[in-house]
Amino acid sequence: MFATGMIKTPHGIRGEVKVVLFGDAPEWFKKLKNVELRSPDGKAIRTCKVETCRMTSRMLIVKFQEFDTPETARSVSGWEVWIPREKAAPLEKGEYYLSDLMGCNLTVDGQAVAHVVGFVDTVHPILLEVVASVDGRTYYVPFSAHFTGDVDVTGKTIVLTAPWVLA
Repeated sequence: MFATGMIKTPHGIRGEVKVVLFGDAPEWFKKLKNVELRSPDGKAIRTCKVETCRMTSRMLIVKFQEFDTPETARSVSGWEVWIPREKAAPLEKGEYYLSDLMGCNLTVDGQAVAHVVGFVDTVHPILLEVVASVDGRTYYVPFSAHFTGDVDVTGKTIVLTAPWVLA
């Protein structure tokens, strides 16, 4: 299971919610039948049925069967939308699920220099939150061709082509 979006606020009077997707596949989301909603602290989980969804200029508007009013929909504001991996949108060559980058080592000349512990999903590029092997400090490395090279999610390595970003 992994997170595919976050519920923001209710939309309209029928219990719809605004969802910000963590990827670029709104058409794929329309194919989902059921999803898990998880509270920000991870302690509460609700399985919900997707009734309808449509894309606006900036967000996905989703109607879950379980919510019929803005008040009931508001109860899941800030919750993440989780799906089974096998239901995820297919990847193109050179694309990765952010969850697959977690735990990867950044390498320079085959030597691990940092470890990916998180990410910040900005407009572009995504920033990898890494902990440097040498000093234990946290750095943010842009995940783009200017800073990173080959990615091996199976071997859990990402080549760092701009090691100066850890200085």
